[in-house]
Amino acid sequence: MKREKIFNMIEDALIKTEVVGIDISEELHLKNDIGLDSLDIVVFTMNLEDDYNVFIEDEIEDKLQFMTVGEVVDYLEKKIK
Repeated sequence: MKREKIFNMIEDALIKTEVVGIDISEELHLKNDIGLDSLDIVVFTMNLEDDYNVFIEDEIEDKLQFMTVGEVVDYLEKKIK
């Protein structure tokens, strides 16, 4: 799957997680820049899994708050081939 499409999936999942007023880019950190807390991470993950039929392992979900949008794109790019 193309990187741009994966980025758009993540952007949509963030919007559904009620992230508003932020211009999403790959450099943004999910916790520090976007402001996701642990509950937001769970909702974000559920949005990705439900809407795009991807499974994010628990150990990755636990690390998501420490990742950038680009790192999430990298992870999904490897997972969805």
